Amino acid sequence: ATEDGQKAITPFVGQNPDFDILPSHTIDAAFAGASELIKQQNNAKGIRSGIKTTDFGRAAPTPAEINKRNREFWTNQG
Repeated sequence: ATEDGQKAITPFVGQNPDFDILPSHTIDAAFAGASELIKQQNNAKGIRSGIKTTDFGRAAPTPAEINKRNREFWTNQG
């Protein structure tokens, strides 16, 4: 296990867990809890303003453009 992973599951299973004797539902709950804990830590950083998402500079096609393309496609199908 990584050091970060170990830190994330320790609150749920203790410092030195023996996974061979822990019930599967306990292990499942520990990893679900660790996942939520890490998600909260990642989201606590706030909005990442330096990251931009785009559709590669294209606007979504209008219904008229979609209809035109469909007409052209089906006209050429013979």
